[in-house]
Amino acid sequence: MAERKPTACRFGFEKMRLHRITLWVVAGDSAARRVYEKVGFVTEDLLAGSSIGSEGRSLSLAGATASGTTW
Repeated sequence: MAERKPTACRFGFEKMRLHRITLWVVAGDSAARRVYEKVGFVTEDLLAGSSIGSEGRSLSLAGATASGTTW
């Protein structure tokens, strides 16, 4: 997958001319982090206790971005 950029991101940068795409995942999800970093996203933000999970627990989210100039 590292060689192939996700279609949605390619569309966003090439067709819609976006400058930046941001995604959010549960901070402790290391498998998700590996996947998005392989395709060019860079982890930038951590929002501690920013979301309420399905069981009423507070979750921390990690934010990552991809830039159209480095894509």
